[in-house]
Amino acid sequence: MKNQQDYYFALLWRFLLALFTYLYILSGAKHVEILYNKDFSALASLVSHAKNVYFVPNILNYIPGEYIHLLWLSPLIVILGIFFRKLYVISGIAVFYILACFLEANPTTANIGIQTYLMVLFVSAFVPIPYTRIEHENNERLAVFTNPIIYLALWINFASYYFYSGYTKITTYSWRSGLALVYIHTNTLFTDNTFLVWLFSKTPVPVKMFLTWYVAIGETLAPLAFFGRNIREKIWYCLLIVQIGLLLFMNLLDIQLILLIYSIMLFDPAWLPAR
Repeated sequence: MKNQQDYYFALLWRFLLALFTYLYILSGAKHVEILYNKDFSALASLVSHAKNVYFVPNILNYIPGEYIHLLWLSPLIVILGIFFRKLYVISGIAVFYILACFLEANPTTANIGIQTYLMVLFVSAFVPIPYTRIEHENNERLAVFTNPIIYLALWINFASYYFYSGYTKITTYSWRSGLALVYIHTNTLFTDNTFLVWLFSKTPVPVKMFLTWYVAIGETLAPLAFFGRNIREKIWYCLLIVQIGLLLFMNLLDIQLILLIYSIMLFDPAWLPAR
Protein backbone atom coordinates (compact mmCIF):
# COMPACT_ATOMS: atom_id res chain seq x y z
CA MET A 1 0.00 0.00 0.00
CA LYS A 2 1.56 3.25 -1.17
CA ASN A 3 0.37 6.80 -1.57
CA GLN A 4 1.76 8.66 -4.57
CA GLN A 5 2.30 12.21 -3.42
CA ASP A 6 1.91 15.48 -5.26
CA TYR A 7 3.49 18.81 -4.39
CA TYR A 8 0.23 20.77 -4.41
CA PHE A 9 -1.69 18.20 -2.36
CA ALA A 10 1.09 18.29 0.22
CA LEU A 11 0.94 22.06 0.46
CA LEU A 12 -2.86 21.93 0.74
CA TRP A 13 -3.02 19.61 3.75
CA ARG A 14 -0.11 21.40 5.41
CA PHE A 15 -1.95 24.70 4.92
CA LEU A 16 -5.08 23.19 6.50
CA LEU A 17 -2.95 21.84 9.35
CA ALA A 18 -1.57 25.34 10.01
CA LEU A 19 -5.10 26.77 9.80
CA PHE A 20 -6.39 24.23 12.31
CA THR A 21 -3.50 25.09 14.64
CA TYR A 22 -4.45 28.77 14.53
CA LEU A 23 -8.13 28.03 15.18
CA TYR A 24 -7.36 25.65 18.04
CA ILE A 25 -4.80 27.91 19.74
CA LEU A 26 -6.89 31.06 19.43
CA SER A 27 -10.03 29.30 20.66
CA GLY A 28 -8.23 28.25 23.84
CA ALA A 29 -6.25 31.45 24.38
CA LYS A 30 -8.82 32.82 26.85
CA HIS A 31 -8.96 29.57 28.82
CA VAL A 32 -5.29 28.71 29.31
CA GLU A 33 -5.73 28.63 33.09
CA ILE A 34 -8.27 25.81 32.70
CA LEU A 35 -6.07 23.95 30.24
CA TYR A 36 -3.17 24.18 32.67
CA ASN A 37 -5.10 23.44 35.87
CA LYS A 38 -5.21 19.76 36.82
CA ASP A 39 -7.93 20.52 39.37
CA PHE A 40 -10.38 20.74 36.48
CA SER A 41 -9.50 17.24 35.33
CA ALA A 42 -11.42 14.19 36.54
CA LEU A 43 -8.33 12.13 35.67
CA ALA A 44 -5.99 14.26 37.78
CA SER A 45 -5.55 11.52 40.37
CA LEU A 46 -4.65 9.03 37.65
CA VAL A 47 -2.04 11.21 35.97
CA SER A 48 -0.68 13.08 38.98
CA HIS A 49 2.25 10.69 39.12
CA ALA A 50 3.12 11.33 35.48
CA LYS A 51 5.86 13.97 35.29
CA ASN A 52 6.89 13.44 31.67
CA VAL A 53 5.34 13.67 28.25
CA TYR A 54 6.35 10.57 26.31
CA PHE A 55 9.45 10.18 28.50
CA VAL A 56 10.41 13.83 27.92
CA PRO A 57 10.16 16.38 30.78
CA ASN A 58 7.03 18.51 30.71
CA ILE A 59 8.11 22.10 30.13
CA LEU A 60 5.11 23.36 32.12
CA ASN A 61 6.86 22.15 35.27
CA TYR A 62 9.84 24.41 34.68
CA ILE A 63 8.49 27.79 33.59
CA PRO A 64 6.80 30.51 35.70
CA GLY A 65 3.03 30.70 35.53
CA GLU A 66 3.03 34.18 33.98
CA TYR A 67 4.66 32.76 30.85
CA ILE A 68 2.08 30.01 30.31
CA HIS A 69 0.05 32.20 27.94
CA LEU A 70 3.13 32.89 25.81
CA LEU A 71 3.91 29.19 25.63
CA TRP A 72 0.33 28.41 24.58
CA LEU A 73 0.49 31.05 21.80
CA SER A 74 3.96 30.06 20.57
CA PRO A 75 2.67 27.40 18.08
CA LEU A 76 1.13 30.25 16.04
CA ILE A 77 4.65 31.14 14.92
CA VAL A 78 6.33 27.74 15.12
CA ILE A 79 3.76 25.96 12.93
CA LEU A 80 4.76 28.11 9.94
CA GLY A 81 7.95 26.08 9.73
CA ILE A 82 6.10 23.09 8.28
CA PHE A 83 6.10 24.85 4.88
CA PHE A 84 9.91 24.88 4.69
CA ARG A 85 11.89 21.77 3.89
CA LYS A 86 14.65 22.48 6.43
CA LEU A 87 12.26 23.40 9.25
CA TYR A 88 9.18 21.17 8.96
CA VAL A 89 10.55 18.36 11.15
CA ILE A 90 11.63 20.71 13.94
CA SER A 91 8.44 22.79 13.83
CA GLY A 92 6.19 19.73 13.73
CA ILE A 93 7.86 18.14 16.75
CA ALA A 94 7.92 21.46 18.65
CA VAL A 95 4.18 22.12 18.24
CA PHE A 96 3.41 18.48 19.04
CA TYR A 97 5.48 18.69 22.23
CA ILE A 98 3.93 21.97 23.44
CA LEU A 99 0.34 20.79 22.99
CA ALA A 100 1.14 17.36 24.41
CA CYS A 101 2.40 19.08 27.57
CA PHE A 102 -0.95 20.87 28.00
CA LEU A 103 -2.81 17.67 27.19
CA GLU A 104 -0.94 15.84 29.93
CA ALA A 105 -1.64 18.64 32.41
CA ASN A 106 -5.37 18.28 31.92
CA PRO A 107 -6.40 15.41 29.60
CA THR A 108 -10.15 15.98 29.92
CA THR A 109 -10.00 19.49 28.44
CA ALA A 110 -9.38 17.99 25.01
CA ASN A 111 -11.86 16.38 22.67
CA ILE A 112 -11.34 13.68 20.06
CA GLY A 113 -10.09 16.28 17.61
CA ILE A 114 -6.89 17.13 19.52
CA GLN A 115 -5.75 13.50 19.77
CA THR A 116 -6.17 13.09 16.01
CA TYR A 117 -4.48 16.45 15.46
CA LEU A 118 -1.42 15.44 17.48
CA MET A 119 -1.12 12.21 15.51
CA VAL A 120 -1.38 14.05 12.17
CA LEU A 121 1.12 16.65 13.34
CA PHE A 122 3.59 13.97 14.46
CA VAL A 123 3.30 12.15 11.13
CA SER A 124 3.66 15.44 9.25
CA ALA A 125 6.95 16.02 11.00
CA PHE A 126 8.44 12.85 9.54
CA VAL A 127 6.79 12.62 6.12
CA PRO A 128 8.83 14.76 3.71
CA ILE A 129 7.05 17.41 1.69
CA PRO A 130 6.74 15.67 -1.69
CA TYR A 131 8.37 17.25 -4.67
CA THR A 132 9.03 16.31 -8.28
CA ARG A 133 12.51 14.98 -8.88
CA ILE A 134 13.99 15.18 -12.35
CA GLU A 135 16.58 12.78 -13.72
CA HIS A 136 19.56 14.70 -15.08
CA GLU A 137 20.22 12.16 -17.82
CA ASN A 138 16.88 11.84 -19.61
CA ASN A 139 14.84 14.53 -17.81
CA GLU A 140 12.37 11.87 -16.63
CA ARG A 141 9.97 12.82 -13.86
CA LEU A 142 9.83 10.35 -10.99
CA ALA A 143 6.93 9.95 -8.58
CA VAL A 144 7.50 10.43 -4.86
CA PHE A 145 5.80 8.01 -2.44
CA THR A 146 4.92 8.13 1.21
CA ASN A 147 6.53 5.45 3.33
CA PRO A 148 4.17 2.46 2.86
CA ILE A 149 4.31 1.57 6.57
CA ILE A 150 3.22 5.08 7.57
CA TYR A 151 0.51 5.09 4.93
CA LEU A 152 -0.78 1.71 6.10
CA ALA A 153 -0.78 2.86 9.74
CA LEU A 154 -2.76 5.98 8.80
CA TRP A 155 -5.34 3.91 6.96
CA ILE A 156 -5.65 1.43 9.85
CA ASN A 157 -6.34 4.27 12.29
CA PHE A 158 -8.69 5.98 9.81
CA ALA A 159 -10.69 2.81 9.13
CA SER A 160 -10.79 1.86 12.83
CA TYR A 161 -12.08 5.29 13.85
CA TYR A 162 -14.88 5.28 11.29
CA PHE A 163 -15.80 1.66 11.88
CA TYR A 164 -16.25 2.36 15.59
CA SER A 165 -18.19 5.54 14.81
CA GLY A 166 -20.45 3.69 12.36
CA TYR A 167 -20.94 0.75 14.70
CA THR A 168 -22.11 3.02 17.52
CA LYS A 169 -24.55 4.65 15.10
CA ILE A 170 -26.00 1.37 13.84
CA THR A 171 -26.56 0.18 17.40
CA THR A 172 -28.44 3.41 18.18
CA TYR A 173 -32.19 3.45 17.46
CA SER A 174 -32.24 6.97 16.01
CA TRP A 175 -29.67 6.06 13.36
CA ARG A 176 -30.94 2.54 12.75
CA SER A 177 -34.46 3.83 12.20
CA GLY A 178 -33.23 6.58 9.86
CA LEU A 179 -34.52 9.40 12.07
CA ALA A 180 -31.21 10.81 13.33
CA LEU A 181 -30.78 13.38 10.54
CA VAL A 182 -34.52 13.99 10.34
CA TYR A 183 -34.43 15.56 13.80
CA ILE A 184 -30.85 16.78 13.70
CA HIS A 185 -32.04 20.39 13.95
CA THR A 186 -32.97 19.69 17.57
CA ASN A 187 -29.36 18.84 18.40
CA THR A 188 -27.47 21.60 20.22
CA LEU A 189 -24.49 21.04 17.90
CA PHE A 190 -26.52 21.95 14.84
CA THR A 191 -24.97 24.95 13.10
CA ASP A 192 -26.86 28.19 13.64
CA ASN A 193 -26.75 29.16 9.98
CA THR A 194 -29.99 30.46 8.51
CA PHE A 195 -29.36 29.43 4.93
CA LEU A 196 -28.16 25.89 5.71
CA VAL A 197 -30.93 25.38 8.26
CA TRP A 198 -33.49 26.54 5.72
CA LEU A 199 -31.96 24.40 2.99
CA PHE A 200 -31.89 21.28 5.12
CA SER A 201 -35.38 21.93 6.46
CA LYS A 202 -36.69 21.85 2.88
CA THR A 203 -35.11 18.47 2.24
CA PRO A 204 -37.76 15.70 2.03
CA VAL A 205 -37.88 13.30 4.97
CA PRO A 206 -37.10 10.22 2.79
CA VAL A 207 -33.90 11.94 1.63
CA LYS A 208 -32.92 12.70 5.22
CA MET A 209 -33.54 9.06 6.17
CA PHE A 210 -31.41 7.91 3.24
CA LEU A 211 -28.60 10.25 4.33
CA THR A 212 -28.86 8.87 7.87
CA TRP A 213 -28.33 5.31 6.66
CA TYR A 214 -25.64 6.48 4.23
CA VAL A 215 -23.57 7.97 7.05
CA ALA A 216 -23.98 5.01 9.39
CA ILE A 217 -23.37 2.30 6.79
CA GLY A 218 -20.60 4.23 5.02
CA GLU A 219 -18.63 4.61 8.24
CA THR A 220 -19.14 0.98 9.22
CA LEU A 221 -17.81 -0.24 5.86
CA ALA A 222 -14.55 1.72 6.19
CA PRO A 223 -12.39 -1.43 6.82
CA LEU A 224 -13.30 -2.64 3.31
CA ALA A 225 -10.62 -0.20 2.13
CA PHE A 226 -8.04 -2.93 2.69
CA PHE A 227 -9.60 -5.22 0.08
CA GLY A 228 -8.22 -3.40 -2.93
CA ARG A 229 -7.14 -0.10 -4.46
CA ASN A 230 -10.46 0.52 -6.23
CA ILE A 231 -12.49 -0.18 -3.10
CA ARG A 232 -10.19 2.04 -1.05
CA GLU A 233 -10.77 4.92 -3.45
CA LYS A 234 -14.57 4.52 -3.23
CA ILE A 235 -14.44 4.34 0.59
CA TRP A 236 -12.34 7.51 0.64
CA TYR A 237 -14.82 9.48 -1.48
CA CYS A 238 -17.76 8.09 0.49
CA LEU A 239 -16.33 9.28 3.82
CA LEU A 240 -15.27 12.60 2.33
CA ILE A 241 -18.93 13.32 1.59
CA VAL A 242 -19.76 12.47 5.22
CA GLN A 243 -17.07 14.84 6.52
CA ILE A 244 -18.15 17.73 4.31
CA GLY A 245 -21.80 17.22 5.26
CA LEU A 246 -21.09 17.26 8.99
CA LEU A 247 -18.75 20.22 8.53
CA LEU A 248 -21.50 22.23 6.82
CA PHE A 249 -24.50 21.31 8.95
CA MET A 250 -23.05 20.79 12.42
CA ASN A 251 -20.85 22.94 14.61
CA LEU A 252 -17.98 20.44 14.68
CA LEU A 253 -15.27 22.50 13.02
CA ASP A 254 -12.46 21.33 15.30
CA ILE A 255 -13.18 17.63 14.71
CA GLN A 256 -14.28 17.65 11.08
CA LEU A 257 -11.52 19.96 9.88
CA ILE A 258 -8.79 17.75 11.30
CA LEU A 259 -10.48 14.67 9.81
CA LEU A 260 -10.60 16.49 6.48
CA ILE A 261 -6.86 17.11 6.76
CA TYR A 262 -6.41 13.45 7.60
CA SER A 263 -8.36 12.46 4.50
CA ILE A 264 -6.29 14.71 2.25
CA MET A 265 -3.16 13.04 3.62
CA LEU A 266 -4.60 9.69 2.54
CA PHE A 267 -5.66 10.88 -0.90
CA ASP A 268 -3.66 9.42 -3.75
CA PRO A 269 -3.28 11.74 -6.76
CA ALA A 270 -2.90 8.58 -8.87
CA TRP A 271 -6.67 8.11 -8.43
CA LEU A 272 -7.29 11.04 -10.76
CA PRO A 273 -7.82 9.77 -14.34
CA ALA A 274 -5.69 12.57 -15.76
CA ARG A 275 -2.74 11.21 -13.82
